[in-house]
Amino acid sequence: MQHAHNNHCWLFGDSGYPLEPWLLTPFPEVQPGTQEEHFNQRHSSVRNGVERCIGVLKKRFRCLLS
Repeated sequence: MQHAHNNHCWLFGDSGYPLEPWLLTPFPEVQPGTQEEHFNQRHSSVRNGVERCIGVLKKRFRCLLS
C-alpha cells in the first residue's frame, strides 16, 4: 500500500523486507504499550486490509493466481 504526504511516498511491507527510506516495516520485538507497538498494530491493520483485497481480486480474476 502506498501513502502520499507532502510529495513523499511510502510503501508498507512485512518484516521479510529490509527497511528502506521508502518502505515501512514493523518494528521487531516491541514492548507492550509503546509507540512502536501501536505502530505495529496499525501497520498490521493496513496490511490485513490490503491482503483481503488481493484475495478478493484473485478470486474474481483467476489469472492473478500464477
